[in-house]
Amino acid sequence: MTNKAQASLDYLLTYGWAIILVATAIGIIFFVTTMPISKANVTIGPSDEIILNSGSVGNVLKVVLQNIASGQLKITDILTSDALENCTLTTGGKESRLINSGQIMLLECNYSGKEPGSVSILYKDFVGSDKIVTINIV
Repeated sequence: MTNKAQASLDYLLTYGWAIILVATAIGIIFFVTTMPISKANVTIGPSDEIILNSGSVGNVLKVVLQNIASGQLKITDILTSDALENCTLTTGGKESRLINSGQIMLLECNYSGKEPGSVSILYKDFVGSDKIVTINIV
């Protein structure tokens, strides 16, 4: 190998590793600073007609729920604690208050992240009984 080739190879190895280390550090800093404000547990209860598929908390609480009842559910109200506000319930990308059997719904609320919070969904089941399901952030 010539001296020129050896010098080029030394240059690439030395600065190549330095570039990889700097890129890794930038990546770690980026992912750490863009993580959600709060790593909270999202729980649901009690309900035998609505189940929690998934939930995540950051600046916005996002909870995927599913109607497992054999009929349609009619959402009558959404009540929130102080930590949550501006809640919307959507199915298929549209805001909806009627949830068909088997249908998936997305609940989104702005979350302050300062304290535990809860959202209560009041609904009527397919026979007209008033029911409630509560989602807690602890």
